[in-house]
Order: sequence, then C-alpha cells, then structure tokens
Amino acid sequence: MPEPERLEDFETHFRYDHLPDHLQAVSKVFHDAFQELRHLCTEGPELTSAVRKLWEAKNSAVLHAGFIGGLKAQPKQEYTLPGQMLSEQDIQILRDAGVAPGTVINRQLLDTLTKGEGV
Repeated sequence: MPEPERLEDFETHFRYDHLPDHLQAVSKVFHDAFQELRHLCTEGPELTSAVRKLWEAKNSAVLHAGFIGGLKAQPKQEYTLPGQMLSEQDIQILRDAGVAPGTVINRQLLDTLTKGEGV
C-alpha cells in the first residue's frame, strides 16, 4: 500500500473499528486527534507531515499495547457497558437520551434507546 500523500488519504489509516476493544481505545486517541487537526488547520505540507507522524505514532502505540502488553489500565469510557466497548453511535444515543456520563448501563437499556423507545 503506497504511503498517503493527502489528508483524505489518511482517513482509512486512522480507522479503529476493526481492532479488538482494548486496542480500539488506544487507536481512537489518534483518530480523534487526526479529526481535530483536519477541523482546525488548513491543508498544507506541514500539516501532512504532522499527520504522517501522528499515524506513525498511532501504529507504534497500538503495537505496544497489543503485542508487548503495554496497557497498564482499562480504557476510560464515558459510559460503561460491562465487558463491551461502546461505539461512537452508542455513546451519541446515550448522550441524546440524557443518560448521565459515568453511568453503568446494560444491554437492554441500550437496545431500548437504539430502537427510539426512550426510557
């Protein structure tokens, strides 16, 4: 795969939904930073260079966490569903429903909210 040259070429390299839950949490940090940089900065060679280095850092961090056993704590989550990592869509559904951050939820509640039935 050729190395990305434009910002939009990096988009797929910051995906994390294909990773196991514990690695998603590590990779998501870099995904969010990439999105924020795209939002804040105009395009140019220095931003592309910064994003390339962010991508390299993401790869190193995910390798460290995954293959070297480099996680020292469970990832922090705005909401907790025991034994499962919530998707961005799930988190947005909980926010929209007014569920307080820090709440431990169960699958039944999330399924009810996903169907738009409210609580």
